[in-house]
Amino acid sequence: MTDAVEAAAGVGEELASARTALGLSVADIARQLNLRGGEGVVVFSVEEDSAAAEAGLQRGDVIREVNRQPVRNVQDFERATKEVKEGDRVTVLLQRGQQSLYVAFTVARG
Repeated sequence: MTDAVEAAAGVGEELASARTALGLSVADIARQLNLRGGEGVVVFSVEEDSAAAEAGLQRGDVIREVNRQPVRNVQDFERATKEVKEGDRVTVLLQRGQQSLYVAFTVARG
């Protein structure tokens, strides 16, 4: 999935800084990379010591859902995460290579 990350590096205006409580930056490039389904956002970076990092999210993962809300692009991701705050439980459906998995975690308290 390093191709996804390298491609994300070249699309700066398409990056979303979702570094709120989740500690993630995502890129709206799944469709350009012809990923399965062509929908989702690619994790561009994960802050160290964030709840997402502790839950095992990795650079290059493709996020398909947040709290059962479909994520087709950065706007969907921002809409699904804008209300998330410290102490909330978050469930993410992601694709890592050929594998799809759910990751659930509680957003860390400051």
